[in-house]
Amino acid sequence: MKKIKQNIVIALLVLIFAINFVYASPAIRITLINQDPSPANPGKYVDLKFQIENVGDEAAKNVVVELMPEYPFTLENSKDATKTIGSIAAGRQGDDATLIQYKVRVDDKAVAGYNTIKVRYKKTDLEQWTYVDYDVNIASLSNEISVYSIKTIPEELSPGTSGKLEITLENMGYKTVRDISLRLVLAAYDGQTFANIVPIATLHSTSEKKLGYLEPNQKVTLTYDIIAEPNAESNIYKVPMILTYYDSDNQKTENSDIIGIVIGDKPELTTQISDSEIKMAGQKGKVTINIVNKGVTDASFVNAKVIETEDFSILSTEKEVYIGGVDSDDYEDFDVEIFVNPTDKEKIQVPVELTYKDPNNKEYSEKVILDLNLYTLEKAKELGLIQEPNYTGTIVIAIVIIGLIVLWQIKKRKPKRK
Repeated sequence: MKKIKQNIVIALLVLIFAINFVYASPAIRITLINQDPSPANPGKYVDLKFQIENVGDEAAKNVVVELMPEYPFTLENSKDATKTIGSIAAGRQGDDATLIQYKVRVDDKAVAGYNTIKVRYKKTDLEQWTYVDYDVNIASLSNEISVYSIKTIPEELSPGTSGKLEITLENMGYKTVRDISLRLVLAAYDGQTFANIVPIATLHSTSEKKLGYLEPNQKVTLTYDIIAEPNAESNIYKVPMILTYYDSDNQKTENSDIIGIVIGDKPELTTQISDSEIKMAGQKGKVTINIVNKGVTDASFVNAKVIETEDFSILSTEKEVYIGGVDSDDYEDFDVEIFVNPTDKEKIQVPVELTYKDPNNKEYSEKVILDLNLYTLEKAKELGLIQEPNYTGTIVIAIVIIGLIVLWQIKKRKPKRK
């Protein structure tokens, strides 16, 4: 039994030591943070900058990093591949990390796109190497201009409003290209008239932008002033564009593509209490809430939720009402039954939460506070909100009945003639 206990104690000590070893050890992380130029050009050099961090809880005492270039990458001197870093303190990351750089040559016939370059490292002389792969972007051998980015300002054009369309081009090739033309196809021409393809037009210029030349790896942004037609429906419109340019051998290239421009606007919903059976505190009744769409776009999937407060309780079974669609320049009503708690307030606030979507399926949520006016009994009577009981008819009937009873009694007591 004693021997079993000793074995258990030894096992626990080994376990504790193993845990401490795992949690108190160096952990090296190497990141390719920059390549210059990007993309790299075939037949040229590219600078690769690596960041070396120790994300562990113990110092790494003898860090060695080695670049292992394979086709299409080479180093002029293989001795430059190995870099001895030495000690890296625990937690040395970010701005405190160690940086190393390699100057690598790209083969003339390198394939365009991302090519892998390998790095290996170890933390001590006795440790095995750890291998990591990184992607290096290489430019195309052809004279290729690509669309680097497309941006509309604002991101969504409201019908009848203007904005800007920014298209950034990049020369992905290794030669200068010239006579660049970018044309937006906004209308079709049948030989006599133009017919709009999309409800968008350019302002202050034509739909074609021209550029003299573009150097390798150079970017340029072409800006169009655009406007959406006033009657344009909310939608994502596909705009064809045609890009043409010439290389140094006077070879013409023409590419076509599609860009998307969003036209839409937030539905303008206003909410109000249009009718109420409740005139005074302490009453229960139906309250009618009116939702009006004053905007130019339709609202769909409209949902309304009335939120209780200390001033009133909701008696309706459903506290949340699905309205559905509220078209532009239209309205919808919904009813809620509530009980207003006794209070001296002249009005109470009724919070309503609305959720809805625009035609482009963008969701909105808002909270509105509605005022429910309350009156004293005298004020309600004065305003004609409460009708006082009319007892005239009742009094007349009572007098007639009493008179009949009196006559009947007199007649009953009158002696009969013999």
